[in-house]
Amino acid sequence: MRGEPLAICALSLSLAMASAAGGADHFPFTEGIIYEYERIPQHFGRFTATFSGTVDIEGTTTQVLRFDDGQQQFWSETPEGDKLLHGIAFRDEMPLLFSPPILWIDEPLHLGKIWEVDSVDSDSLAFHIRYEVTAFGDVTVPAGTFQAFTIRETVEFPEGGRVDKVRRLAQEIWGSSNTTQQVSERSYADGIGPILIVFGSRSDRLLSFRTVAVQASTWSRIRMLYR
Repeated sequence: MRGEPLAICALSLSLAMASAAGGADHFPFTEGIIYEYERIPQHFGRFTATFSGTVDIEGTTTQVLRFDDGQQQFWSETPEGDKLLHGIAFRDEMPLLFSPPILWIDEPLHLGKIWEVDSVDSDSLAFHIRYEVTAFGDVTVPAGTFQAFTIRETVEFPEGGRVDKVRRLAQEIWGSSNTTQQVSERSYADGIGPILIVFGSRSDRLLSFRTVAVQASTWSRIRMLYR
């Protein structure tokens, strides 16, 4: 039949992409690299992020991703290459830990892949996240053009959730006042990480990534928060 060759080609392409992604790392935890992003609209300015140091969270050694606004994220990797987000700290506030950790990237990635996560943070806020790989191909940002997977993240909060807290988190993370659902899209390039993040009317685009000398750090203050 006329449609069969097209279907076979599409299936072969999908399998090839999945196979190629099998050994890929779409969010490497490489210390000593500073990632600089610009946030659109322009009045939000620029910011940087870098992995530096580790923190033990409930028996797991996590890598610390630091932002220049004081936010910190705590990540780990499974033997299969999956990326888990264990918690977030905003400036001088107590960290929010997630139980279970959020399966943020479920390798290998391929077009159409879907996974879902239910978790509760350490402040008793429950949430559900649905991830879907919606695109694969060239993505152009100021840092260049990269082949990347784009993942749509849909975060939902159950009815009766803590509206005030959800509103604050929504404003802090997504720049939105929606307390029911948040949708964002992130594009990940192999060996680099997130190069484009789109949430609402805002977007973060990778400007540059450069290697710097890693400074020794004990992270003593953060460790004290987990004792």
